[in-house]
Amino acid sequence: MEKRVILVPRRRCYKRIESLMDAIVSNDIELLRSILESGINANFKYDLHTPLTLAIELENIEMVNLLIKHGASVNYTNSDNLSPLYLTCFATYDIADIARVLIKNGADVNFQDRCGSTPLHMAVIRKHMVMFDVLVHNPFTDLNAQSTNGFTAIILATQRGYYEMVLKLIKQGGNPNICDMKGTTPLYISCITLCSYKQMSMDLKQSDETSPKLSELITTSEEILKGEQKTLAGRFKIMKELVVRCGINNKPEDKFMPLHVCILGVLPNDSNYFRYLYETITGNNFSHPLESYEYASGSELWYLNEKVKFLLEHGAKPNVTVLGVSTFHYAAYFGYTKIMELLIQHSTTEEFGVNYAILHNGATPLHIACAKGHYQIAEMLINAKGNINAKMKTNETPLYFAAKRNHSQLVKLLLDKGAFIDLKIHNVNPLTVAKQLGYTETVKVLNKAECFIKAVKRNQVSLVKKYLLLGAPINVRSEKAKSAIHYAASRDYGPMLSLLIHNGAEVNFVDEFDYTPLHYSAKLNSCDNLKILLSNGAIYNKKSSVTDKMPYDLATNDNRQFLELIDRMFFKTERGVKDVLELLFLLKSKNNRDDLNAILNSVNTNEDTLHRVASSYGYHEISAELNRLKMHVSSKYEENSND
Repeated sequence: MEKRVILVPRRRCYKRIESLMDAIVSNDIELLRSILESGINANFKYDLHTPLTLAIELENIEMVNLLIKHGASVNYTNSDNLSPLYLTCFATYDIADIARVLIKNGADVNFQDRCGSTPLHMAVIRKHMVMFDVLVHNPFTDLNAQSTNGFTAIILATQRGYYEMVLKLIKQGGNPNICDMKGTTPLYISCITLCSYKQMSMDLKQSDETSPKLSELITTSEEILKGEQKTLAGRFKIMKELVVRCGINNKPEDKFMPLHVCILGVLPNDSNYFRYLYETITGNNFSHPLESYEYASGSELWYLNEKVKFLLEHGAKPNVTVLGVSTFHYAAYFGYTKIMELLIQHSTTEEFGVNYAILHNGATPLHIACAKGHYQIAEMLINAKGNINAKMKTNETPLYFAAKRNHSQLVKLLLDKGAFIDLKIHNVNPLTVAKQLGYTETVKVLNKAECFIKAVKRNQVSLVKKYLLLGAPINVRSEKAKSAIHYAASRDYGPMLSLLIHNGAEVNFVDEFDYTPLHYSAKLNSCDNLKILLSNGAIYNKKSSVTDKMPYDLATNDNRQFLELIDRMFFKTERGVKDVLELLFLLKSKNNRDDLNAILNSVNTNEDTLHRVASSYGYHEISAELNRLKMHVSSKYEENSND
């Protein structure tokens, strides 16, 4: 029968009890033995300790054995109500030999403290690998035991990036799909960034929750952050393992995917930060700083990029939105360039990718990138067919935000890619906004663009040359969506049109009717502009998605005949009809270089020339002749230009 337990307050200590505790502290094994053999009950509390827990704290296995032999209970808790095995696992060093002795003598391997933590939890937190192995391989250890906040040993090991521990727990029967009290699985935890963990550590310090070892837990979390590289590497390996075992697109109750958590860096239900971020993005103040949160950077950003890449390559869906916000919006907000590149690469649709608008305010990722000043991301979004003139519900455009935030380089980029320079928002255009706010550089960029497009309209070639030398954005558009090249193409401004094309104007730029400059030049009585555009790679058969019309449908007689001729040439080339070459040689013999150049350099909707069409269909003889003709015409033009 177990001996009666005695609670001895310090002020009433008996001499033998004091002597027993002194013998343990002084490592006097013989004195301890003699006191125990005198018949004293070894199950009492003295200050914070029992004799057994004191011997454990001193890591004295000989005394532990002696105390157990003389009746010390292996499950008798100290003044903090913590068991000997629990304290053994929480010790500074990995004293697995003592743990084995306690377990051999009946210690409860599933003991829980007031917060529900078990010896296994403590072994993970302290990273005592030998002790961890002892517990994991014990058939009576509950590997899926949860603390009051729902943490399992797998969750704790995942938080800290302890890859080997996670593998062993799963191998021995640990369940990697158990959620904590907030509905979070280990997979989601493996996606969290360390800067988020810093926030979680701060939350823990400010928490009202009490635990006998709260200060030690905080210290442990800080130690984890010190070993940043190992933690990052471990979490990445854990994430890859869990993706294979648990799937990648499974949603918990909050409907966030692992991909969202990776990019956000936090769990949506785990901190005030997410609520603050969500309110910021779904409002209109995108550039508001996040006061207490660090963006991923350095090695952490490298691992974050690798995580996102791995998730996307293993089937994560980049176009899934949660609460009306997409992964593209978050990547644009944080300025994660590589992640945006990966999202665009794996996106299957523009509508739910680069052009998806937040339900609350209508903001696209481009709005956010421009408001935050993320140049590279804005450029990526535009190149991925992001709508450069998209309007929010309150009518703001990306250019408006860039001008309002004084991002002058972004303003230039947007103008050069076709942003409307004179579109009014709240009754003012971007130039007026920049002037009101005193943004000198932004005003210069906008003013230069405005003067440039006015000079084009007036056919002032010398003035346009001057503005181009000063860096005017050549593809700038007005509110009616007419670019400089559209204006020149729609009038008999041949020299102006050639000047714009020579300086990089896009010959296939479209306006609000989805018309290219060729649509407008086809309406003219003269064929000059039409041939200039075709000679520089204009799409001869571009059909408007608005009016369903091609340049041919709008063309006057001469222009229509020329476009019809080009269409026949493409038709015959696709079928390998060799008489296509006869007409071209005839034009060559008549020294009709303009027509020949226009025909040979015009492209179809696949942006293929006659030469490329013949090559793609396997008509190599025709292809070779077309290529020789093209080179001949090009050389003649070069000779003329040199003269």
